[in-house]
Amino acid sequence: MDDRAAATERESPERCYAHPREITGLHCTRCGRPICARCAIPASVGQHCPDCYAADRRSMRKARPAAAVRAPVTLVLIGINVAMFLAQQAVPGFTTSLWASTPAIASGEWYRLITSAFLHAGVWHILLNMIALYYFGPPAEEAFGRLRFLALYLVSGYLAAVTSYWLEPIGVPSLGASGAIFGLFGAVIVLAYKRRHAAAGGAMLRSLAWLLALNLVIGVVVPHIDLWAHLGGLVAGAILGFLYDRSSAPASAALQVLGTLALVAAGVALTVVRGDVVRAAETAHLSGAGLALGVIVMSRLRPRPHRSDQGEHGDPPQRQR
Repeated sequence: MDDRAAATERESPERCYAHPREITGLHCTRCGRPICARCAIPASVGQHCPDCYAADRRSMRKARPAAAVRAPVTLVLIGINVAMFLAQQAVPGFTTSLWASTPAIASGEWYRLITSAFLHAGVWHILLNMIALYYFGPPAEEAFGRLRFLALYLVSGYLAAVTSYWLEPIGVPSLGASGAIFGLFGAVIVLAYKRRHAAAGGAMLRSLAWLLALNLVIGVVVPHIDLWAHLGGLVAGAILGFLYDRSSAPASAALQVLGTLALVAAGVALTVVRGDVVRAAETAHLSGAGLALGVIVMSRLRPRPHRSDQGEHGDPPQRQR
């Protein structure tokens, strides 16, 4: 009797667990339940039933693009840059009081080495820089952490301004966030280089290399671009990227702090020496050519005062970074 019942059970066709009237030979490759063609959902191997598919969807972490990653520091930096640009348009003399003017910095106004990184020369200038910050900021902030990312941005921007202060002509002021953004660029290149043996890391490194080459060519070909600031920010960012990378053999917190302070100290030392050079040049011009010549030299060395009826267009030529 038991044998006949077992044989009958084996011979009876299987039916879909969700549609008992449907006879089927399909099974869910995950739970093994019989499913009909209406319930079968294609999977990488075989097919899943609706319940298993729904469970996979709930447990699956949705991938987000880099721009959608939570990056509060990046958004704050973008907000500060936009607010400063609006102030430039609304307040007469705001730009000239904060941009990187060599004579002003040499006279002790060191804050310009930081404030100039939050100023821009026009709509296209800030638009391109903020697009770059929005693109490179979130992945860098996620990779390094918020505090390290902020240090990376500020120190790179500062050393970019110091490099420009040393190597640009005395009478040409500079402004812009590109030096800090090139610092982020340098740090991301370091991350890709350290992962170059992986397929994704190697592809990313090649893309970044082409993008870097293109930006350097633009800096050489297009006038009024502060290429020295770009290079200074790039080198500073690459050094900090090696220090701050947390994925493989990360440096200790003490070493990261010491490395960051060493870069800042180097920038301070260069600023002091450059100030002595600029003041000595001013003194030599004044003492060697008499009062009349001294007036001419000083008028060339110092930025023109901002006039409200001219706006920013009445200011001397600027280097954009």
